[in-house]
Amino acid sequence: MKSPDWHEYFIYRDGDLIWKERPRSHFKSDAIMKQWNGRHIGALAGSVTGYENSRMFFRKVHVDSNNYFAHRIVWEMHNGPLGDLTVNHCDHNGTNNRIENLRLVAPSEHGRNSRMSSGNTSGVTGVSFDKSKNRWRAKICVGGRSVYLGVFTDLSCAALARKRTEVKYGFHKNHGIAL
Repeated sequence: MKSPDWHEYFIYRDGDLIWKERPRSHFKSDAIMKQWNGRHIGALAGSVTGYENSRMFFRKVHVDSNNYFAHRIVWEMHNGPLGDLTVNHCDHNGTNNRIENLRLVAPSEHGRNSRMSSGNTSGVTGVSFDKSKNRWRAKICVGGRSVYLGVFTDLSCAALARKRTEVKYGFHKNHGIAL
């Protein structure tokens, strides 16, 4: 589906989408146009929706009977169509839609900038304590496969092994940070 010309609908301001006055061609009647424009011009577009289980929230905008993520609109307003790529929030804050916080990635790369799991107990992504061995175990998932990095007596050594592997495979510098 081809995206609308977002510049007809919005003004981008510091990560926010602000409704513009929309022309008559966007509406079925003059009355609906006047009512909509009277209520929305200059207002922040969309609403925040989220996924409690992942602690991730996004702003969604309803345009012409369709819902769109605001970060995708912001990206397209600045850079054009996404194609088969996806927009990633560098700081893991799905409501921070400042263009400098957004980057375009392949879907396979999107997981290389994930926040720390809420179930993490070590404080380091990919590192857990193995009680049976009384050691820290490090692993990483690359290309859908789990890569075992070893066991370590010291948490800092396991964390270092994990970080080096993240660099090797091109993970984003913010990958695994806790919010």
